[in-house]
Amino acid sequence: MRLLIIFIFLTNFLFSQDTIGYYSRIVPIGVYPDTGYFSNRVYQYLEGGVSWGSVDAGFTLGRIGSNDFVGLKINMDASQMGNFSNEFALGGGYVFGGSMLLETQYTIMMRTSGWTNIGLSVNYIDISNRYSRTQYIGYGIFIRFGLSRDSGGNIDSSIRLPKKNKKPLK
Repeated sequence: MRLLIIFIFLTNFLFSQDTIGYYSRIVPIGVYPDTGYFSNRVYQYLEGGVSWGSVDAGFTLGRIGSNDFVGLKINMDASQMGNFSNEFALGGGYVFGGSMLLETQYTIMMRTSGWTNIGLSVNYIDISNRYSRTQYIGYGIFIRFGLSRDSGGNIDSSIRLPKKNKKPLK
C-alpha cells in the first residue's frame, strides 16, 4: 500500500513536468518460485526516472520477500513491433540488512495509450553479501506511465501535452 501511495505521488510529480520524458513504473505483483510461504516469494517495486532516446534511467524502491531494497536501473529498448516493445534492463542496488542486489530484466510491454503501457517481466536477481549468495528468477506484471516509444524505439514526443497558456503550432 505504501508503494502505491508513493507511486501516485511520483506519477503526479513526473507529469507536471514537460521538458524531459519522465517515466514511472510499478510492479504491483511479482513472484519467484521457491519453497515456503507465498508472502516470502513476492517482490514488488516502484521505479521512476528520466527517458531519453531509447534509454530509461531510474531509481528503484521495493521489496523482495521480507527485505526492502533501493537501486538504480537502466532500461534499454531492444525491439519495437507496432504497439509492442521489448526492453532489456540492468540494475544494481542495496538490500537493507547488508546485501548487494544485481538484476537483469527482460520485458515485453504493450502500449495501451500514449502515456500508459502494461507488460510482463522476467527478472534475474542476485543477492549477495560477505557470507551468502542467493539467486532468484522472478515473473511479474507491470504498469509503466510515461511517453511511449515510436516505431524506432525512441520516445514519441508528438503526444506530449502542450504547456498551459501556449497555443499549439499550426
